[in-house]
Amino acid sequence: MLLVGLPVFGGYAIPYGRPLIIVAERQQEVDTAVRYLVRIGYEDFAGHLEHGMDSWIKGGNPVSSMAAS
Repeated sequence: MLLVGLPVFGGYAIPYGRPLIIVAERQQEVDTAVRYLVRIGYEDFAGHLEHGMDSWIKGGNPVSSMAAS
């Protein structure tokens, strides 16, 4: 599970006051992410991407990427 830094660093990387969409492979990860984010002040969750990015890509949905700086 890649959520270990979320409660510590989430507030630095994720803007407050905007709806969030959680991207995770399993429902347990979605639940954990929401719990961590609520604890640090996030309230507006628009939903989650069921079955993560792999499912999104396999479904033929658009994706883009950018170079790391």
